[in-house]
Amino acid sequence: MTTAILIDGAYLDAVCKWDLQGQRVDFASLLEHMANGDTIARKTYYHCPVWLSEPPSEDERHRQSAQRSFFALLTRRFGFSVKLGKTTRIVASSGQVIFGQRKSDVLMAVDIVQSAFSGGISRIALLSGNADLAGSVRIARLAKIPTTLWYSENNKCMAGAELKSQAQEKQILNNLLKL
Repeated sequence: MTTAILIDGAYLDAVCKWDLQGQRVDFASLLEHMANGDTIARKTYYHCPVWLSEPPSEDERHRQSAQRSFFALLTRRFGFSVKLGKTTRIVASSGQVIFGQRKSDVLMAVDIVQSAFSGGISRIALLSGNADLAGSVRIARLAKIPTTLWYSENNKCMAGAELKSQAQEKQILNNLLKL
């Protein structure tokens, strides 16, 4: 069997923050578990770039540089394709700054559907909690391409119920990442 591995980087960041108190991920072990003995056809990591003010602060430049180095490591060492959405910044009426992500879920949804119909893939391993992906996982299921959902049970980063209902197999990340 061949598997396409899709990882929602922002979701994985949240799981590491809330479930693992900032502990880093062993990507070699994570990929091995997600592949479950299958041949890995492709690995894609989705995220959004660090927000940069105009002009960027020194801290923002440092975080951007660190993020770019991390993405390069994922590509070079683990063979990931990295796909980036867009970071948005909203200032609430209270003055609170809220950062959001745009388009990374759309990129994932498109890749799930493409994987289901492109041939050469017999399973999708998806690490995400984004309920917006439920429709594309359902399309993959209808195309006879099962999806294994890797997710957290922590209340702060719990997977959407609709997404969980569409996946044929579910794996809880919390214990795996503590290995």
